[in-house]
Amino acid sequence: MLRRKPAFTSRAAVLAVVVAALALALAAPVRELLSQRAQVSSLNSSIASSQQQIAQLQKTQKQLANPSYIEAQARDRLHYVFPGQVPYVTLTPTPSPAASAAAALASQPWYGQLWASVEGAGGVTPTPSPSPTPSLAPALVPRSSAPALAPASAPVSDSAVAPPPATLPTTLPSTLASLAAASATAAAGNGL
Repeated sequence: MLRRKPAFTSRAAVLAVVVAALALALAAPVRELLSQRAQVSSLNSSIASSQQQIAQLQKTQKQLANPSYIEAQARDRLHYVFPGQVPYVTLTPTPSPAASAAAALASQPWYGQLWASVEGAGGVTPTPSPSPTPSLAPALVPRSSAPALAPASAPVSDSAVAPPPATLPTTLPSTLASLAAASATAAAGNGL
């Protein structure tokens, strides 16, 4: 009688136990390695974005160190002018959608206007939205070589924000302080 070999020998059992032990022993370090690689790539992208932000801030710092840039910003944003100059502010109205709809209705023949009024009477009429306040355009005055800027003497209209009462500072910290004071004055003037 021939003896058959068992399909599962003790050597195979020992080998299976060793392979399972190696798999369990290596699973945690491999998982840790993969998580650390992901963390390193995340930190590298964070470093790259921080370097871009630093470059942008350095560029802004160089601009703010330039007196002509500060002068241009004071003229454009705060409407400062040199002493003796007269600031001119142009107020341009923005057309509202209701005005354009009224112009389109006026261009129709009389029977089209009549039919539009009949249709409008059957439904709820929309309430017109108020038009936005016009924005102030930068002062268009010739530049002179006067040594200091001064604010405009009076606001142009009731909707215009009065300029701050101080003269333009020459250093960055005092510039930032005057900009904060200007925004506080504007907020107080608007009732905010």
